[in-house]
Amino acid sequence: RLGLHTRQREAESWLVAGMLSAIPALTINSMIFPIVAGTIFSDYMVELLLPVVSAPIGEEICKGLFVLAFYSSIDSPKRGFQIGFTVGLGFAMLENLIYILSSAFGGPIAFTMTALVRGIGSIPGHAFWTGLTGTGLGWYLMTQKAKGRMGVQTPETVGEKKDVAQLDWKLLDPKSGEFVGEDESNSAVVAPATQLLGEFRLPLLEPMSKLEGLGGLPTPKHPIIGLLLAMAGHAFWNGSLTLLGLVAEAANLSEFQIGIIFVIWSAVLVTGILLIGWGIIRGVINTPNPHSG
Repeated sequence: RLGLHTRQREAESWLVAGMLSAIPALTINSMIFPIVAGTIFSDYMVELLLPVVSAPIGEEICKGLFVLAFYSSIDSPKRGFQIGFTVGLGFAMLENLIYILSSAFGGPIAFTMTALVRGIGSIPGHAFWTGLTGTGLGWYLMTQKAKGRMGVQTPETVGEKKDVAQLDWKLLDPKSGEFVGEDESNSAVVAPATQLLGEFRLPLLEPMSKLEGLGGLPTPKHPIIGLLLAMAGHAFWNGSLTLLGLVAEAANLSEFQIGIIFVIWSAVLVTGILLIGWGIIRGVINTPNPHSG
């Protein structure tokens, strides 16, 4: 969808980084937050605040730091979104494995519900939330790198106040050594790449071209904004499920009724994140590429 060329080694490193980010995040949720919050709140309140406060803040920060580790590869919002999305997938894979295996000791119903909710729900959630962080980081790094390029003086520009838009760019044919289009006659050199682009259309670019110009949701222009949006989405997801559980408990519903309600609400959340994610992808596709305006 993004039209980005990606090497297998790069994609695997982003995925593994997401898995590794789950280790400090789980340490925060299982050890650090309960100890710190336990000095202020009761055990019951700590259990309620864990998915609503600790998980969104700790997990999104951990994932964001691992995305930041690939800052040298992030040259645009698209690449930042791609790396953040993949890191989120890796995080969800390891986290889901831990939760699903732990639920096996609670019986078949608990195992089925956990596998269903975690497998279908958290995977797109973690991917898109961390994708927002990566998009904001991509905007920021692209802007900073552009400023760095503008600030570098070359021997041709020293002592001159020439605008970049006025630079005269020429295409050199490597076989003939002549400039493309230099000769205005019919024997002017035509680069092989130009001929190929005129004769063929790359199928990979077709889906992207269909999505261009469709608008989409605005993308965060700063990593802090992207991180806060990721935390907000994560907190709403966990918070709504926690609140639903409290309401069901207060209404004295049976375990079967609670399970049905959770499945229905999880379907609503998954549908919502997929629709929002589709808007995010369209917004990311319409962001500028590096070196563009």
